[in-house]
Amino acid sequence: MKFCLISHHVPTGKWIHQLNDISVWAYAMDGDVHNGLGIDDYSQFDKYDVVMVNMSFNMLDICCNLKSKSKAFVIGLVEGSLIPHWPFEALSRYKDVLNTIDMVGVINSKGLEAIRALTSKPACFIGVPYPLAWAKGHISSAKNPIIELSTQVIGRGGIWNTIPINKLNHHVVCYPTGLTSDDIRSILEMAGPSLQFLPVKGWHEYFIEHSQYYLGLHLDQGYTWGRFPLDCAAANIPCVSTPYSHTQSILFPELVVEYYEVDKAAKLCNRLFQDKEFYNRVVDYANEHIKQFDLENSRQRLLCCLRDQGTVAEPFPSCPVPAPPLRHNGPSHLPYEWRSAIRIHSRYSRVSRNK
Repeated sequence: MKFCLISHHVPTGKWIHQLNDISVWAYAMDGDVHNGLGIDDYSQFDKYDVVMVNMSFNMLDICCNLKSKSKAFVIGLVEGSLIPHWPFEALSRYKDVLNTIDMVGVINSKGLEAIRALTSKPACFIGVPYPLAWAKGHISSAKNPIIELSTQVIGRGGIWNTIPINKLNHHVVCYPTGLTSDDIRSILEMAGPSLQFLPVKGWHEYFIEHSQYYLGLHLDQGYTWGRFPLDCAAANIPCVSTPYSHTQSILFPELVVEYYEVDKAAKLCNRLFQDKEFYNRVVDYANEHIKQFDLENSRQRLLCCLRDQGTVAEPFPSCPVPAPPLRHNGPSHLPYEWRSAIRIHSRYSRVSRNK
């Protein structure tokens, strides 16, 4: 069984890197990745049994071309929000594509009902594999009394993340993805001196630093996967967040708040600092339940969906040996085009991990 993931955010070739984003599907399936830009010959995908495509707006034609010009079984990955925030004309096209591909993979189970209403094709919850073994092997042993804000993007809850800061009485850090210098200046004026912005990093370097913090705050308004709660659970730190992602309610049910419940969020954060028994309980709970998202369980979840469609009869081989972390500037032994793509991918990984 051969697997390939097509996305605009990866280079082309064998994928051996563990990251907290959709590229890890190729790693978990011991498969390849292919950059979606400039595909001319779709017959090259005949060698794959399953091709998964990230269904962003600029990938819709690729989905259709794969179905008409290759023999592969095509899975459309609904990544990001449940229904894209596109014009109605584009959404009509999106619905047509959902009915063209062979199967729809959904990363937020809350979206299954809506997606199934748009297509007659099978739609399954598959999620995104999480490199749990790598993460558990790179946790800092010390926890500093610092709160990490996940996102400062206003459309994703950035303003709500900022409001509770003055109620927390603790140092707060944030990695400001998707913000201009003017945005950062305005946020700092509103949040006060307790907020510190840190340089954006690739995921491996970020996770090691992230694991030194005491807890995370993520008042996200988006119906997404929930990479930040996963990073928190893997790092043995609590996460106070909203119920809209797939992972938060599963990992931290006692720490779920609405994005506008800033007083409740602040009280939970303060309680986590004051009540060690409570802190340990929510961390232990998350540690037990994060296992369902690791590489092996995620792969088996996808295989079950494929078996139901008669696409696969036997399981895939075991996970490949974990690769060392990518250096942020890209491994020097790789060709230039790979190093460039990996540098772009590392930046994208940190941005998309808030989804």
